[in-house]
Amino acid sequence: MQVDPLTSPLTVCANRLTLAVLVGIAFCTLPLSSHAGTREDNTGWTPRPYQATYTAEYNGMSVVAERSLTVDNSAYRIASSVKGLLGGMTETEDFHLDDSNRIRSDRYTAEKSFFGAKRREQQDIDHSTGIGVYQSKKKHREVSVAPDDLGPVTYQLQLRRHLQYQALPVELQVLRRGRVKTYRFELLGEESIDTGLGRVDTVKVQRVRENSDRHTVFWLAPEWDYLIVKLAQREDDGEAYEMVLESAAIEGRDLVPPSR
Repeated sequence: MQVDPLTSPLTVCANRLTLAVLVGIAFCTLPLSSHAGTREDNTGWTPRPYQATYTAEYNGMSVVAERSLTVDNSAYRIASSVKGLLGGMTETEDFHLDDSNRIRSDRYTAEKSFFGAKRREQQDIDHSTGIGVYQSKKKHREVSVAPDDLGPVTYQLQLRRHLQYQALPVELQVLRRGRVKTYRFELLGEESIDTGLGRVDTVKVQRVRENSDRHTVFWLAPEWDYLIVKLAQREDDGEAYEMVLESAAIEGRDLVPPSR
C-alpha cells in the first residue's frame, strides 16, 4: 500500500506546526505602521517594511519561521517561510491600499513540501470584476468579492490596524480557498511575556470559533503597534504548540524591549 508522504501521521504533525506558525507570524509580524490619523480616523495609516524571526516547537520538533514585508511603489508583499527537519512551507500575499485606504488583496500563494512531495495553492482577485479565483491541484472555485473582504494574510494586518484605533470584539470577512468566511476576535486581558527580545507587556486576543474545540490565543505588544510576541494553539484532539518572537527589525532598525 502506497502512503502519501503529505498525509502520513508524522507529516500531519509537522504540517500542523508549520501551518500554526505561518498563521501566527502572519498575525505577529505585520509591521509597525506609520499613521497620522486618530483612533476614530485611520486614513493616514500605512504599513512599513520589516523582517522578523520566530521559533516554535511541537512534540519535540523545532522549526524556525521568517516573515518580511516589502513595498515597491504602492504594491506590497508579505512573504513568510517555515523550515523544519521534515520539510517546510512558504506563502506570499500581494496587496495594495485603495483610494479609501482599504487593504485590498491581489494574490495569495502557498506551497508546502514534506519528504520531497509538494503541493501548491493560489488565490487571485480581479477588483475590476469583483471576482476571486482559487486554484489548487484538486479544486477550482470562483466567488464574488466585496471591497472589505480580506485575504488569508491581510486579514491579520487589518486586525492589528483595528487594534490601534478601535476596541475588540471585531468581525472580519476573509476570502480563503475560494470561500468567504467570518473571523471573530475578542480581548482576554493583559500579561507580560518573555521573548527573545526580553520581557514585553502585552494584550491577549483570542480567535472565537463556534462548534470547535480548537483554541488560538495571541499576545500582542501595544508599544510595538500590537506586534504579536507569542502564539499558543490547541487542536481539536488536544495537541498543543507555541511560538515566540526571537528578533525583528522595522525599516532596518532592530527592535528593543520597551522601557518599563
